[in-house]
Amino acid sequence: MAELTAFERGVIIGGWLFEHSEREIEAKTGHPKSTVHDTIERYYETGGGTSRPRSGRPPILTDRDKRHIVKIVRSNRQHSARQIHHNFVQSSGTVASLSTVKRALYEAGYHSRVAVRKPLISEKNRKDRLQWCKQHQKWTDEQWKKVIWSDESRFTLFQSDGRTRVWRLPKEKYELTVLFQQLNMVVEE
Repeated sequence: MAELTAFERGVIIGGWLFEHSEREIEAKTGHPKSTVHDTIERYYETGGGTSRPRSGRPPILTDRDKRHIVKIVRSNRQHSARQIHHNFVQSSGTVASLSTVKRALYEAGYHSRVAVRKPLISEKNRKDRLQWCKQHQKWTDEQWKKVIWSDESRFTLFQSDGRTRVWRLPKEKYELTVLFQQLNMVVEE
């Protein structure tokens, strides 16, 4: 069950101070009798309505640190987790492990995925190809037999053959702005 807020604790303690029974407070607040009882006991022990300190290590990253990590990812989605970690430690001065940085990315919804490939066809090339198709639409089989096909060869002009990985949110897979951002990064390298 979730921890009571300061206001909820105050309502329970206020009910008790106005001499309502634990069962009456339970009925009015909807909290279990054990919770009501423990809250009142803690009030008499400590003189306040605060909860006990939690055990365990406090988190290293603040909300600001997590936003900073996301900003680093958005600036270049092709950085590896190690590069993101290095940039974060250098720019923020916060000492955090690689797994902590990855966990922050996962919590923000970012995952490393293979980039969606998009053909490098300009608007002019699209129009030229469409015009070529219309011109050759009614060719006979004899005319097509005279064509030398080069589809067995593959040429890469702008990017490597290897898979490119990017950090993205699930909804961004086919979002054009993200695709163009990924594409520009591939072309620049």
